[in-house]
Amino acid sequence: MGGYDDSMRIIAHIDMDAFFASVEEHANPHLRGTPLVIGADPENGRGRGVVSTASYAARAYGIHSAQPISQAWHLSEEAARRGKPCVVFLPVDMELYADVSRRIMNVLRESVGCVEEASIDEAYLDMSSLKDFGDTEACITGIKRSITKEHGITASVGIGPNKLIAKIASGRNKPDGFTVISREDVATFLEALSVREIPGVGPKTENVLNHKMIFTVRELKKIECEVLVQWFGKWGSALYAKARGIDDDPVATVRELSSIG
Repeated sequence: MGGYDDSMRIIAHIDMDAFFASVEEHANPHLRGTPLVIGADPENGRGRGVVSTASYAARAYGIHSAQPISQAWHLSEEAARRGKPCVVFLPVDMELYADVSRRIMNVLRESVGCVEEASIDEAYLDMSSLKDFGDTEACITGIKRSITKEHGITASVGIGPNKLIAKIASGRNKPDGFTVISREDVATFLEALSVREIPGVGPKTENVLNHKMIFTVRELKKIECEVLVQWFGKWGSALYAKARGIDDDPVATVRELSSIG
């Protein structure tokens, strides 16, 4: 597909852990370790916005990104009644987060050169010039250490033969994770995953597949491409490829940012 040979590619995906909250903790050391929610004003449970980011301490209360801020406030109150620390709610400071993001991306470019900013808190790095997964691990370890030292932020990294595998791998061991999937291990790695873990598979696609008794990538791989196209149109063809770890999308050094993590 597209002339790209995965046998020659090494791609890393680096994802900053709880980015907005981590930036706030670094800027305000007294908040470190505090259950922290960045987002809309909860207005004592009457707020209408959503959670942008929750620190890992806040996630332990069941709070997560995109959750209604009113629900996050009630979960905080429930935790407080159990004797847990109260959540600190902060507004989004996009100017601060964008500045830290720019400096981190500069670190990546200085270290690698071929970097694609996927969002304010994540990037793909083409490490193919190193030609060896071991050398790539060493390089990325140094990058992770630099980001933590300079910005007080941990990052989770996935390394694989293409962007798809690297992206999935980076989310496997958060926070501060490091997951390497060699070319030989791609099939085994993917087959054990739930279908929801495939990038692009949302609740609707998951529900359709689940109703057809397809829950894992291993089960999804048993479905012919033509059948998936009948079910999902063009997305079915992409889903067929993703289930097999096929992705020839290059690391694009210039692109318009499409999302904020």
